[in-house]
Amino acid sequence: MDYLNADSLRPAKDQDGLQAALTTLVCSSPHRRGVAPVGALGTPLRVYWDIAETLLLERDRQLGARRIAAHLVDITNAYRETIDLAMGNTRLWFNGAAPVDVVDLDVLVVALSAINRFGLDTVRRSMADATESMRPVARVCVDLAFDLAERERRDFRQD
Repeated sequence: MDYLNADSLRPAKDQDGLQAALTTLVCSSPHRRGVAPVGALGTPLRVYWDIAETLLLERDRQLGARRIAAHLVDITNAYRETIDLAMGNTRLWFNGAAPVDVVDLDVLVVALSAINRFGLDTVRRSMADATESMRPVARVCVDLAFDLAERERRDFRQD
């Protein structure tokens, strides 16, 4: 724990101050235009930064969900290509040894974050047109996020 500042362990007293600090960071960081690949799919850093900005600042739920959906389509297309390449080596694929993430956590977490921020139904509607044209393998992570959110919704209602 030596690397943590004691103040970082305390909850923020001033949410507006935290919001202002995060807004300043998101709007001024050089990462906003970064092209370095991130994660197993090599998504450019600027994409994640735009997702963070949308989740933090977008007040219009539908517009925010559409922006996230557009990024998810791009990321899931890269996921599909990665899975297709991995499936090409049938020996590794069918023995569970292909060097690929069967579920890409980046896609799953972005989708779940969007659902949490903008609502399940809003994100589902925003993704509907895009997912209809996508091959089923590209939809795996987003569909899993929808299933997890729907299950959470059901469990919450039962309590």
